[in-house]
Amino acid sequence: MDGVRAISILLVLAGHLLPLSFRGVDGNSVAATAGMALFFVLSGYFVTRILEQGVTTRDFLIRRMLRIVPLAYLFAIAVFVIFKPDLTALRNTLLFTLNYTQGPYVWQTGHLWSLCVEMQFYLAMAALYLALGARAKWAILIAPPCVTVLRVLSGDGWSTFTHLRCDELLVGGVLYLATTGAYGDLSRIWRRLGPALPILAIVFLITCSPDVPVAPLLRAWPAALVVGAVLSLRSGWILAILESAPMAYIAKVSYAVYVVHLACASGPLAGGDKVLLYTVKRPISFALTFLIAHISTTYYEAFWNRLAHRMTQRRPAPAPVAQAAPEAA
Repeated sequence: MDGVRAISILLVLAGHLLPLSFRGVDGNSVAATAGMALFFVLSGYFVTRILEQGVTTRDFLIRRMLRIVPLAYLFAIAVFVIFKPDLTALRNTLLFTLNYTQGPYVWQTGHLWSLCVEMQFYLAMAALYLALGARAKWAILIAPPCVTVLRVLSGDGWSTFTHLRCDELLVGGVLYLATTGAYGDLSRIWRRLGPALPILAIVFLITCSPDVPVAPLLRAWPAALVVGAVLSLRSGWILAILESAPMAYIAKVSYAVYVVHLACASGPLAGGDKVLLYTVKRPISFALTFLIAHISTTYYEAFWNRLAHRMTQRRPAPAPVAQAAPEAA
């Protein structure tokens, strides 16, 4: 799964920072959308796994908030100071409402709409498990097709609104539950997905293209099948790549890479002659992105993750005090 996470962030980076479009095919949109969809499926998978393992709502929210908020806030404030001091944009970013607002747009933080979808999804899932407990699995099964229907009715395959985008997260939850037997023994289905991975990947990429009508409205489902096919792999070169050390490292720093990558391609590293841009400036942007991400992951984010661990660590109950034996009469 770390390999899939690494692939997702590399697709986003390529879609945002490299020239991928050719002969009328919008390759940049395909790559960025595919990366984002895979990331959402993975997030839904892991969030559901955490909640299914019995983590309390309190502990779940503490861990998620301290994982997302500190870097997002620090980055938003840095962009406000360095690039564009727009208070409305800063407020929408800090409140995680950027995905529902049509206000001032700041390029360096525009991609953080996805963090807003994530945060709103965390709150909804916490409320769902708090209200339904073990029965939440049935709500998770029913919810994705309902969201997909809403998406089809809206005709918008690219919406940043959570209620029109969270099917990509919810199918990740369905995937976790389906692969762990919550809906019965489906092992035969998963065994057959592995060999079909190349075909599923092609179908998935088609649903990520803005040049194909209707298909993007159904993107969540092939995205989940691709991840499910990867989970069913037991050997082969694809699995070897996904389990490699470089992929594990990219996955480790992926959150920070995603947050800072547009800012690292701004200012003097943006625009100008295309040859200079893609032979000099973009390589510098990639190197700077991973350098900052490494420092953030190793030091800044690690501090908050340790704090989350301490705040949610279960302490053993104190041993009962032994009662003194009554004195002999």
